Amino acid sequence: MKDYLLSVTSLPLLHYAGFHPQANYRAPHHHPDWIELLLITEGSGSYKINENTYTTAPQTLVILNQGVWHEEIPDRNNRNAMYYLSFSNFPITGLEPGEFISKERNPTLVLDKHYPTIVRQFQQLVTENECGLPESQAMLQHQLGLLLVCLVRLIYHDRSMPGRKRNDHTQVTAEVRKFIQENYSTPITLEDMAESVYLSTYHLCRIFKQTAGISPVQYLIQYRIDAAKYYLSQPGYSNDRVAEIVGYLNMGHFYEQFRMLTGQTPGEYRRQFS
Repeated sequence: MKDYLLSVTSLPLLHYAGFHPQANYRAPHHHPDWIELLLITEGSGSYKINENTYTTAPQTLVILNQGVWHEEIPDRNNRNAMYYLSFSNFPITGLEPGEFISKERNPTLVLDKHYPTIVRQFQQLVTENECGLPESQAMLQHQLGLLLVCLVRLIYHDRSMPGRKRNDHTQVTAEVRKFIQENYSTPITLEDMAESVYLSTYHLCRIFKQTAGISPVQYLIQYRIDAAKYYLSQPGYSNDRVAEIVGYLNMGHFYEQFRMLTGQTPGEYRRQFS
């Protein structure tokens, strides 16, 4: 996406804002109704967001899109402090509803030289949220809008912004997953996957397994079976045709892997939709 246009017809809605002087471990969870921003001021740790793990340090902003599953794992040997807030009603042209960071971007941003400005805006928001003064809600909405516009500028328009790309291992894994998603219907091999990111098969398997938890071949199989389930739920596709569409040349191999992953034969799965 090249252009990110912000709606000016309404102001964003703040749901909560505050400061954690000592952040603790939080089990996997998600926020189905709002986007959450976390600004790390002290300490380090890691965040598991969907299938990827990201390390954090002071001056890191963590962006959690609406509905995204995440797990917060602070370093218990250090004090971990952060500002936090959540909001909704902030559409960005080109993104899905409930998204503030696009899927291909790293959801953790090292703010570097921009940190003093952003942390000051968080501080002002939290102070206003706790003051209880007249017209505080209107003030909060305008302060929040200013913060979010500043972040949109940094994320999408500032080419010098540190942390714009994921670490190399995560980037490689994302690129290989994209390659598989776009080519699963062809007889691609591990060598093809490795060539797509200019790595040896050995290094690709090591990096992919470390990042995604499974091998690239296992991911390919899972993706093909997920695609097969979609086609089997639609009328007009025979089992053999589905196998061919999702990249299987050997029908027996398709049936075996489908049953191994789903516990059903393709025919049994199809009958659920009859």
